[in-house]
Formats: sequence, structure tokens, C-alpha cells
Amino acid sequence: MSPHRIIFAQLGGRRFRAMTGAYNFLHNGGNELEFRFRGSRKLNWCKISLNALDLYDVEFCQIGRAPKFVTKNHVRLENVYASDLQRLFTEVTGLYTHL
Repeated sequence: MSPHRIIFAQLGGRRFRAMTGAYNFLHNGGNELEFRFRGSRKLNWCKISLNALDLYDVEFCQIGRAPKFVTKNHVRLENVYASDLQRLFTEVTGLYTHL
């Protein structure tokens, strides 16, 4: 299974997508998954990358709309365990990943 599919499954898969309004998934052929999501007033973009320690680096920010695309509220967390991804996502964004 490819790394971006593993990350998606660890987040909760289709249930995660339904609960957070996640969309526009990109994987660029590497060890990362990038997506946007709805429902949070603070943030709307996330990138999860597998690092050399076999842990995850997670970035969040709010991306503005065209034509400016200004980013703000940048949060970066390093060396996150796969078992902590869902809890971390909820803590940072305020969105639940499952029922």
C-alpha cells in the first residue's frame, strides 16, 4: 500500500473525510498527504509527511482565497506517532475525526 493511502487510513479513511469535510487530496508521489478541509474557523489546510524516523511531521495553516492566497495561523508539529494523528487533528482544528 502506498504511503499516502496509509496516512489516509490512519486518519480514519472515508469516515475522516465525511466528518471533517476534507477534500482536494494531493500526494505528489512522495511520502506525504496534503488536503484541505471545511468546518474550522482557524485552519483549512493540512500536510502530513513521513520523516526519516518513520514518524510524521504535520503542518496546518489557513489559506486565503484567490487572488491573494495569504497563509496565516501556521502550526507545525514534528515526530508525531501514527496513533496520535486523529487526536492531534481534533486538538488543533477543533474538528472530530470520528463519532
